[in-house]
Amino acid sequence: MVSRALICGIAIVILGFGCLATAQSAHRPALHIQPVWWPASGFGGCGPFPPSHPCDVFSADGDVDIAVALTNISDHPITYRNIRWAPATVFEIRDEQGNLVSETEELQDLKQKYLKNGEWIGRPKRTQLWAGPMPDDETVLKPGGLVSWGNCVSRYYDMSRPGTYSITAKLRSDEPTQEWFYSNQIQVTVTQGIKSMNHAVPRSPCKPL
Repeated sequence: MVSRALICGIAIVILGFGCLATAQSAHRPALHIQPVWWPASGFGGCGPFPPSHPCDVFSADGDVDIAVALTNISDHPITYRNIRWAPATVFEIRDEQGNLVSETEELQDLKQKYLKNGEWIGRPKRTQLWAGPMPDDETVLKPGGLVSWGNCVSRYYDMSRPGTYSITAKLRSDEPTQEWFYSNQIQVTVTQGIKSMNHAVPRSPCKPL
């Protein structure tokens, strides 16, 4: 069986290319985010094709997944570290009252273990492959280059209360300037969780892709 994580990863790459292939002409930011809803079974998705479901509406019982696409719209290469290490993408999530939502215990624990002086420090090579950021995870984007990945924001930020949330993201380069790149703003709606038959289907853990 094809895993939900694999299907999600493939779709996020496709969505990312669709979002930013014309970033310059559309005047979109270098960092672009969009919500991606997945059924509990892991098969299908959101959009106009059956089973039809809004991409920006999620159940409190499930995960809030965000597709992230980064393109280099400059005329020179730009280096990033830990680009696919989910916590390296910083999200600002606000509720309907404009209050910042709190970080989950998991994100706080990861910061305590791996965030040193503002940098995510991976374990030495060949030790606990999935325990933290990779020690040599470096991505160099050439001019016009694009990379896409997925992020389960509800894993790292408390979105357990039903309501509408505003989300923006930022990512820092590994250049000497350590420039921050900021995304567009999106809104997602979290509905009251309903334990339906779909939720009886085993789901793979929400993890960085």
